[in-house]
Amino acid sequence: MPTEQWWNFFYLCGSAAVTLTGLMFVAVTLGATLIHQDNLDRVHAFLSPLCFHFLHVFFLCCAFAVPIAHPTLLAGAAILSALWRLILSIPKTYAVVHAEAQKVPTEIDWSDWVFVVFLPLLVYVVLLVTGVGFWCGQPWAVSTLAASCLVLLLSATKGAWDMLIWIAATVR
Repeated sequence: MPTEQWWNFFYLCGSAAVTLTGLMFVAVTLGATLIHQDNLDRVHAFLSPLCFHFLHVFFLCCAFAVPIAHPTLLAGAAILSALWRLILSIPKTYAVVHAEAQKVPTEIDWSDWVFVVFLPLLVYVVLLVTGVGFWCGQPWAVSTLAASCLVLLLSATKGAWDMLIWIAATVR
């Protein structure tokens, strides 16, 4: 499996993911006065998954960077981490969707639903398929892993930005 030519890509994605995770900590710390008891559940419901998306990309990039990574290591990393995120994401996603569906009018527009809810869930399903591809030695698995990391990174970045703008807009 030709993984050497992908090393720089995964190094760059992993570095971006861990940097964005750190920036989220800085942003939340600096904006701590903007987070109140009445919006804490909502902030947690949206920011925590975004932080975990960044950490998921970092984890996958680290697994890819293991010097003598056997395809079964990448398969296991993709499958187990995707299952873990799906098991944790689906109940939280349902809770957010249900809570927002009860509000009239909702403050979340369709792009938020796509980038924050549906796209990450789709990426985790694709990562399950990618893990099976690594297990079976399929050459497309590396490209699919790269695309999944990039989509998850960009989706979480957009979600983090939108959430920080929302927090800033709710200042009283």
